[in-house]
Amino acid sequence: MRAGGTTGIGGFGRIAGLAALVLAAPLACHAQETAPGFPEEPVKNLEAFPPPLLLLSDPLFLGYHAPETSASGVITILNDSDETMKITEVKGDCECTIPVIDKTELAPGEATDMIVNMDFPHHLGIIRKLVFVHVEGFPTPWETMVTAEIGHPIRINGGQSKSIVVEYVGDFTVDSIDGIPFDVTHLNGRELTAEDFVDYVPGVDELKTEYTVKFDMSHLQGGNEVHRWMIVETDRPGCEMIGFPAMFPNHQKAPRSDQWFPRKTRIVHGRIDPGVGTATSLVIAGKLPDEDNRRITVSSSNPQLGARITGIRAPDYGVGMEIEFEVFPSWDAEGYQYSVLLFEMGNEFASIEYFARVRPFERPDDGPWGGDEK
Repeated sequence: MRAGGTTGIGGFGRIAGLAALVLAAPLACHAQETAPGFPEEPVKNLEAFPPPLLLLSDPLFLGYHAPETSASGVITILNDSDETMKITEVKGDCECTIPVIDKTELAPGEATDMIVNMDFPHHLGIIRKLVFVHVEGFPTPWETMVTAEIGHPIRINGGQSKSIVVEYVGDFTVDSIDGIPFDVTHLNGRELTAEDFVDYVPGVDELKTEYTVKFDMSHLQGGNEVHRWMIVETDRPGCEMIGFPAMFPNHQKAPRSDQWFPRKTRIVHGRIDPGVGTATSLVIAGKLPDEDNRRITVSSSNPQLGARITGIRAPDYGVGMEIEFEVFPSWDAEGYQYSVLLFEMGNEFASIEYFARVRPFERPDDGPWGGDEK
């Protein structure tokens, strides 16, 4: 019995051991398998990754500036590795962004400053540029983003994403970024009075560098009228008319077809003369016609503001087509003017909103206009 029992137990042990080997075999094989496209040995060369630099300062925001100016800021970076790091090159992603670094060789844990100068373009809006730091032994550079906002010398609510109103009733600030006093004269074509300001009486108080303007657009509640922009007028040259978004609950995007994508939805032209064409352009991306079949028309919702296309060409940057056109007020047009300009080609269309203030027509004192003739 003991022998049989011993044999039974030993047999079970041998069977269990064999089963364990059989079960372990696929696991062992599985553990040794390598996924297709990957080396069998662990990756030891990390040169494909950017160098281990650490940004000690906040991401660089150069602030709010007028077009075609420049500004500089400082970035502080640290060698976050155990080896000495040799910086071979620092550069921006365009000629307008020029970085200069203090030290090109950093010991482990050592930091250095980098001054970044940016020349701003003529167009408005947020500008974002990359700065690259190339390090010996790392084909991939380290990078960081530099941003700035390009805007008028007069700004709304401090600029950036705050240049917007979302309620029907409220107020907003208008200030000068260079400290030059100015006057705020109109809002959406209406002349402002003392009731429209906080702590300011037009014509009585001295001009200021910052105003708080109240507005009440409650008449739009529940209606079908679409109001996408607030238009502020000032006496500051170059800032006679400033537009910023009004994101009211009934806000809608400018009408367009599914295949056309205009790069802007408004043109704010400021002061223009009657009877004279003012040139501008619109870039449209999306489904475009053949060069030989670009029969595009433009129409205006305002009978006192005419529009005509003067040419079509490739845009200076990006893809699509740039439609060059003129807007010309009639001789009897005067004051604040608004129009929806509709561009059409077959089933495709896009619209933009146009704002301007037309100067009064001045007749000559003499000549065929009925003045004194000699």
